Amino acid sequence: MQSAASINSMVLKFLEREDAPEGTGLGLHPLDIYRTSRLKGTSQVKNNGKGLQRGVNMTSAPMEVGIFRSQKVVPRSAWKLSEAGIRFLPSKTGCLDDIQLDNGRLYMPKVHMDDSTAYRIHNMMAFEAMHIRTGNDVTAYVLFVKDLISSADDVRLLGRKGILEHDLADDDDAVVRLFNSLTRDVSKNWESHLCRVRDAVEHHYTSNHLRVILYESWSHLKSKYFRNPWSLLALATAILLVVGDIVQAVYAVISYDPNEGKPKIH
Repeated sequence: MQSAASINSMVLKFLEREDAPEGTGLGLHPLDIYRTSRLKGTSQVKNNGKGLQRGVNMTSAPMEVGIFRSQKVVPRSAWKLSEAGIRFLPSKTGCLDDIQLDNGRLYMPKVHMDDSTAYRIHNMMAFEAMHIRTGNDVTAYVLFVKDLISSADDVRLLGRKGILEHDLADDDDAVVRLFNSLTRDVSKNWESHLCRVRDAVEHHYTSNHLRVILYESWSHLKSKYFRNPWSLLALATAILLVVGDIVQAVYAVISYDPNEGKPKIH
């Protein structure tokens, strides 16, 4: 009789995936085994039947201690967070729930998206909705990313950071449409780990207004003057001219002889 590990290995080999985390038992379905392989081993904790459900408002769930959640605040996009100084870095694993915020650095898994991604993710989300004791880790990841990418600029930013890669036909806008379609009629479970990470990101964003102003000003300066090399050259030339005028004025003041009414001759 074959062991659970060998059966899981055969299923994942057929699905072109790596082995499931060590200690994983037989799944309820091949889709369950595939889903488990996309998550960290520590994420397989049950939610006591409080899984994500479609069309159910779960905003009355308890908030994380020390972090205020305002239901009126619209989640900020990746570009907006980057302007405020939050750095996006790839996490050490490719697990979808391996997302952490550490001192202004947001670690996210590296994910490659193709034409089959939507079907796989949609099936895993449906599995989580129908089997509430399996958790909602994949759905929470999709909602987390959807909040980050509101435009093609956000997709390009995450692509440059080595977090979100794709080869979809319609380029970056297709990624935005994909996540919008995946999250249609899906409500958040505010008790999930990624919702707490999102709260921490928003808290970090709003905790220091001076830092936000400085980073946003610097980001605006870079986007306006440093994107084009000619603009950068013109800015550098203008700065040199201003510095030269200042030096000349200071030298004229220092070298002025009040007795003669004219600059000293050295």
